[in-house]
Amino acid sequence: MAKLISIILIAAAIALAAIYLIRRRKISDDDVSRARGWRRHVLIGAAMVTALVGVGGCSGDPKSVGAGGNAAAGEDQPVSNAWARLRTAWRQIDDYTSDDFRAEQKAKKESHKAAVDELVAQQALPEGVAGVLASAFDSTVNTAVLRPAPMKSGAGVECYKMSIIGTASARAEEQIVKATQSLAEFQEQGKLTPTVAGKARANLALQLRIVTLIDQHPAADDPDVRSKLDTLARTYLEGKPLDEPLPDEVRQAADVLVQLLTSDEPPVIAPESAE
Repeated sequence: MAKLISIILIAAAIALAAIYLIRRRKISDDDVSRARGWRRHVLIGAAMVTALVGVGGCSGDPKSVGAGGNAAAGEDQPVSNAWARLRTAWRQIDDYTSDDFRAEQKAKKESHKAAVDELVAQQALPEGVAGVLASAFDSTVNTAVLRPAPMKSGAGVECYKMSIIGTASARAEEQIVKATQSLAEFQEQGKLTPTVAGKARANLALQLRIVTLIDQHPAADDPDVRSKLDTLARTYLEGKPLDEPLPDEVRQAADVLVQLLTSDEPPVIAPESAE
């Protein structure tokens, strides 16, 4: 209100000064005509400035001038950009175009981490969900070099035999890649149905759980923990259901991935379940 009053007073002072100066001067009829025209322009301009400021001043939003109270354009741009970078990272998780595999691998992980951190900072992504996504992405990217050309025994080449835990992790990461590719293909072909999306979401949740438990467990070197992880890995490899329910953040992460891979809109994160 104070700003509006100040602008009105300034505009009025300018108009009065112009009128006073014109009347005081001895000028020809042509000059009077031009001066009067100039005076009208001054008054009209002052009125326009007053009206424009009045709209912004009455909007109740200090960030908006002449916008009717709407937020400034581009206010959510950082969040949209972060979602776009995250979407690109997952859609291209297994694509490598450079001969320098390690450098490209590092760039992928850094880009993904930066996007996740920005979404967390903007409160657009819960920390628990962000942790699952970051863990699964890093683990899947780390083993990408093994997927295009798996080692084979014979011809004097000794094949490295992975442990049960390592095998389970590698299979889960492979399934994550297949799921991301399949979802993108179904979306492109127009064959993505709610049933397909639901099945993909359930499978992704299982893979994410395996990867995050096995690859990121803080006490994996402890014999007891190692034994439990080994049992979990065998259960998964045998196709049996896990003994424990999937945590909410894992389910939410799977849902976010499905939305990222099948839509260009920012994901809508469902609230935690009451289970």
